[in-house]
Amino acid sequence: MAGSVGIVAVQDVVETSKLLAGLFNWKSAHGGPEFDILVNGKNIPTLLLHDFDEHEHARFKGIKSKSKGIGQSLYVFVTNIDEVYEKVK
Repeated sequence: MAGSVGIVAVQDVVETSKLLAGLFNWKSAHGGPEFDILVNGKNIPTLLLHDFDEHEHARFKGIKSKSKGIGQSLYVFVTNIDEVYEKVK
């Protein structure tokens, strides 16, 4: 099966990774304050997280100090919606 993995720029890679891994039963396959790869239960990369201001990426540079976000929507399809909802609450 072919697919693609999205990358999301965040202010705190470590905390965002912990939050998403806990909600969706993913795990960190890379870890670190600048970049992380979240994988699902089958060890398939599911989402990449990148710090806004690392590695001189022009697309992300300076966003951290200018705004609270860049208008992205993230859709995650789950089979255990009740469990995820309870964790979110």
